[in-house]
Amino acid sequence: MGHAASVETVPAFSVPDGFVLAERFRGLRTLFFVLGTQKASTTWLARMLSKSAECHVSPTKELHYWDMRERRKARSAAIAKCNETIRNKLRDMALSIGHPARARVALNQLRLGLAKRSLTIDPSVQNYCRLLMRGRRDQPVVGELTPVYCLLSAETIRRMAHLHDDTRFVFVMRDPVDRLWSGVKQAFQTDTRPRDRVWSDIRATFEASIDDPSSKAYRLSDYKAIISNVEQAVEPDRIAYFFHETIRTDGEMRRLSSHLGLTGIDVEPERRVNRSLHDGLALPEDAARRARDTFEPTYAFVAERFGERMPPSWRAAPVN
Repeated sequence: MGHAASVETVPAFSVPDGFVLAERFRGLRTLFFVLGTQKASTTWLARMLSKSAECHVSPTKELHYWDMRERRKARSAAIAKCNETIRNKLRDMALSIGHPARARVALNQLRLGLAKRSLTIDPSVQNYCRLLMRGRRDQPVVGELTPVYCLLSAETIRRMAHLHDDTRFVFVMRDPVDRLWSGVKQAFQTDTRPRDRVWSDIRATFEASIDDPSSKAYRLSDYKAIISNVEQAVEPDRIAYFFHETIRTDGEMRRLSSHLGLTGIDVEPERRVNRSLHDGLALPEDAARRARDTFEPTYAFVAERFGERMPPSWRAAPVN
């Protein structure tokens, strides 16, 4: 007989009393979360925000705290990743004997890995805030960027919003087919099998994702569902929407600065980060056409909701 899966796998969430939060958020004007989506400039955005003297970004871009609270698999994955990081940094320290600068870097990364592992063992909101604030000086704006947060339940997003009087959210979209293709390729980044076998599996995984609306890959491109869910929990003036294709512009950075209460955000010349080893693999036109047909409701929703802000390139075939 089957058993229903448990969603909450850690102690029930409770917001600490006002004194605890006041101490943890002393001098904080705005708390923000970039909810996603994956493969939509969030790594670039984290780098731009971290260069602002007014903004503190979490010591690692993706803390995965809130999805860890919701899903058993996310917590198990977080523990495994922390353990791997700790092992790697211990090895790096051993290899850094006689090289003080390298040893200091490895030690700092080891300490961060231990702090993240502590959060997975005791996922209290106090521990989360402690890690989020790690390394903060006196910046008035603090936040983190975890792209899978866009798949959180409305209830969890509501809890996030209640952490601070001025909590802001940001969501960055990318052409849904382009994003799906890029995300699938990224998932095979560490696959060491012969390239032809890997590329065959990439194509097969993409095709399977198109046919499975419940898959993570599909859901990360389902902007109608994501936005509808988020707006159940967040007031319209607390969330700002952007597009991967246009976010690297002065105008959009001014809009983001206004949303977060920053004086300004510098825009570096466009530079690809998190490149996939499989960038040379093109999406077959028949698969691209079928995917665009599948996501037609998403294109229509975004066009109606955002009008001319929707990038014209969204209707083009994915190229990377």
